[in-house]
Amino acid sequence: MPRLSSRDLSLLHALTQQLNTWVEGAPPVLEALLPGVQTLLGADAVVAYGVRVEGERVHLDFLHTVGLRPEAPRLVAEFFEGAPVRFGHFDALAPEPWQRNVPRTLAELHAHGRPTPPPLHALYTRLGIAELDQLRVLVCEGSALRCWLGALRARPFGARERQLMGRLAPVLRDRLVRERALRLERLKASAFEVALEALPAASYLVTGAAEVLHANAAGEAALARDGEQVREALRRALAQPSAPDAGFRLTRVSLPEQPAAYMAVREAAEAQVPARVDQMAQRWKLTARQREVLAGLARGHTNRALAQALGCAEKTVEVHVSAVLEKSGVPSRAALLARLWSP
Repeated sequence: MPRLSSRDLSLLHALTQQLNTWVEGAPPVLEALLPGVQTLLGADAVVAYGVRVEGERVHLDFLHTVGLRPEAPRLVAEFFEGAPVRFGHFDALAPEPWQRNVPRTLAELHAHGRPTPPPLHALYTRLGIAELDQLRVLVCEGSALRCWLGALRARPFGARERQLMGRLAPVLRDRLVRERALRLERLKASAFEVALEALPAASYLVTGAAEVLHANAAGEAALARDGEQVREALRRALAQPSAPDAGFRLTRVSLPEQPAAYMAVREAAEAQVPARVDQMAQRWKLTARQREVLAGLARGHTNRALAQALGCAEKTVEVHVSAVLEKSGVPSRAALLARLWSP
């Protein structure tokens, strides 16, 4: 193994620092990384791309290039339109273990019985790189491909370049794994908010001290109108969650290295619905049919379920719901339920 020069080590350190530095809102790290990789490896061009597998086909997820022709992004995108899982020298669904996170040259791949498929060779020809040597690494998390990173140049790559890419690959893998984990956490957070909004009752994400971290629309409406009463009810529920009159259904939410949190959903016993609906129907001067609609909304029924229960069309239910909202002086169902069950 050749000894790396001080310049090599300095460039490698700079790229490592770049991968280990997180800047919110910055361009994708690979886009910013490629010029440095080009310098480090003395390459004519550097390419990084990711794919996603859907059924028996792959689709281009991202592409970053340095040193290729201006039409390269279009040509690569066209190539990946409906490309098979084994479009190149590896299985995109799960690359073979000997190919994962290890720099390989085209000569090595060919020696392992992995010739360049004709469609891929045609793409290389159109890109003007068919005659260039190639050193690439499949950056994988377990068996899953996260990125193809490759360098291209006219003269062959040697042991030095292989060593440099081998040192860079695990740092890049760790960065891509962290980025993916962050995207998944954001997706989960978005899904949680969507699920919370779908609940008809006032619902909250709270700490063990009853601090409200997030609330759905019904919960926000209740907080805006009777904030202190809501917080006191949450404190009582957290102190005695099994009490018959706790008023909230609590679900513990566990996050790594974070204090305990709870999803608190305003809970009304079925026995409470008629009395509460009668009380508010009188206050808001609802008709008999509007009272039935309010009772259905209090139980979380949809327009379709209400229409079936009442034996009328959904559009008729919508008219009744609009009338109830107008008489109660609130803009939405969420606000209506918040007012209905406010402490």
